[in-house]
Amino acid sequence: MIKGTDTTIKIVIKDQAGTPIDLSGLAGLVVVVYQKGYTIDQFSLNPQIGFRFINITDGPNGEFEIYVNASQTKNAFVGKDVFYEVKTIAVDLNFDGGDITKSSGEIKLCELKESNLKYVDLI
Repeated sequence: MIKGTDTTIKIVIKDQAGTPIDLSGLAGLVVVVYQKGYTIDQFSLNPQIGFRFINITDGPNGEFEIYVNASQTKNAFVGKDVFYEVKTIAVDLNFDGGDITKSSGEIKLCELKESNLKYVDLI
């Protein structure tokens, strides 16, 4: 990921056995992209204030995309790792409360790099 550039991130959710999870069975899906101590962006399958939308590209095979705008990285720290976390909410009528929330935990995406464009003279 390069600071100050638009980035599309493709993610596939899989269970512990490595089998893709069918997204059509989820009641909710949230993704947070961050650096330690700084949230870069957050996304949700369902409309929520402060969250941007998740684009499902192949629901039965657990595939979706999130789009981080260039402006979202302007205050992020070059040279620091970027992480993401995926939280899923599934409806389970056999579970008291009806919903089960699971988290991927912290997953390293990349190190944020500086854009070379700021050093280029435009003619």
